[in-house]
Parts: sequence; C-alpha cells; structure tokens
Amino acid sequence: MAMTSNNVQNCSSCSVLCAEFDTPVKCDRCISVFHTKCTGLSPSELKCLSLKTRNLKYFYESCNNGLRDIPELKMLINRLLSEVNELKNQKKNGNNVSHYSEEFIINEIGDRNMRASNLILYNVPESNSDNTADRIAHGSNVVSNLIDSIIIGDINIKPVKLLRLGIRVHDKTRPIKAIFNSSIDVFEILKSKKKLLSLNPPSNIGISSNRTLYQRNYMKKLREKLESRRSSDGGNELIIRYVRGTPTIVSRNDRPNTRGKIFF
Repeated sequence: MAMTSNNVQNCSSCSVLCAEFDTPVKCDRCISVFHTKCTGLSPSELKCLSLKTRNLKYFYESCNNGLRDIPELKMLINRLLSEVNELKNQKKNGNNVSHYSEEFIINEIGDRNMRASNLILYNVPESNSDNTADRIAHGSNVVSNLIDSIIIGDINIKPVKLLRLGIRVHDKTRPIKAIFNSSIDVFEILKSKKKLLSLNPPSNIGISSNRTLYQRNYMKKLREKLESRRSSDGGNELIIRYVRGTPTIVSRNDRPNTRGKIFF
C-alpha cells in the first residue's frame, strides 16, 4: 500500500513528524513515508493511491532514479560477462593471454568499465584559434551537431566533456576523447555511426570505443593477420567480426550462430 496510517512516523523528505490527521504516503519500493505535500502528487493521484485496488504506484525520487538505472546496470553486467568470455576464449585459443594472471584480467575488465562511457573521435576539424575556450567551443559544436545528425528520435545525447589527445601540432588533427553521462549514450552512438556515410556530404569522421592498451594491441595484431591472409589467399571476403564477444577473422559470407557486428 502506498497510503499508510496508524503508526505516526517522521517524513523522510522533510524529517518532520507526520501529523495524525495527515495520511502519509509510503514508497512502494522502500519503507519510507512522506507527507502528502512533500510528494508533489495531485489530489487525484493521492486519491488513486488510497484505493484498495490500484494500479498506480509511488516511488520516492531516489528510488525512481535507481529504477531508471536498472537498464544501464543490465547492460554493464552483460558487457562484463562478454569481456570475461572474450578473455577466456583468447586464452583457450592461445592468443597471448595464457601467461596473464587473474589479477590482470580483473584489472583489464575494470579498465574497460572505466572507459565504457567514453568515445574516441577521429578527423574532427580543429580550430586554428589561439584561444583555448574558442577551440573547446568549436570542437563541442562539431561533435554535438554530428551526434544530432545520426541519432533519430527524441534522444538528446550531449558529451559531458571533450579532450583533445596529444600535443597541438600545426596541420595535424588530434583525436578527441568524448566523455558521456553513461554507457547507454555510447551504445546509442556506436549503433548509429554507420549513418555518417549516408550524410550529405558523407562524413569522414571516425568513431570508436575507448579501448584499453591490451585491446588496441590485440586488434592491431588481428588486423595485421587479416591483411596477411588477404594478401596470401586473395580473400577479400575476410573480415573481422565479434563472435560471442571475441573479435575473430571470418568470411563475410559466414552466418554466425549468435548476433555479431562487423568490426572492420
């Protein structure tokens, strides 16, 4: 029940004792109670909550925020499970991880988790201004407009912070590390990045996840192996695809048992 009575308790919002004539509202997720005025609910909503048979539920703000975080937590758990399986598969296949300790694997997964809300953008035009604030504003506008051009619907995704990587050099465009509020934002952008090629004119800006040093080295070796096999076998149909979470060289015509995405 969201509406409660009998036991007089302090309101969890204002900490003032609930008066006997006031029927406090109880959060449907936790045991906290609140003054009706502290809930911000309308009289009709309060009336609905007092019904014995009701479909309306009341969640305090912090509980409601926690419930909104559940999809992101599920995504995080699935990603961590995928990364554990990736490292296990590479170890099983002898891909230079057999000598790594469990501590390395734990640290590697932790590092990937810290990078999960970041993206790396390449070929983003860099301002020639000598004013740092102007350069930051220019980069922020370009990145925000780019995201708006590929994200469809009412989703509003903006980077929290942008950082140019490396030392500023004339006639050289530095990559940008874009930090977002959550990994869900990053997922939405990566899912839509193919639309860059359909823009008019097509964009040459590249977008990738913020990979760890191990991931970058592993992908570099895998690309070198791919090019070697393409050269020796003449197999331009070979690509890199994620198979059960592990980047793998496969034929373009192969149909994976599980959903995968083409990496390169």
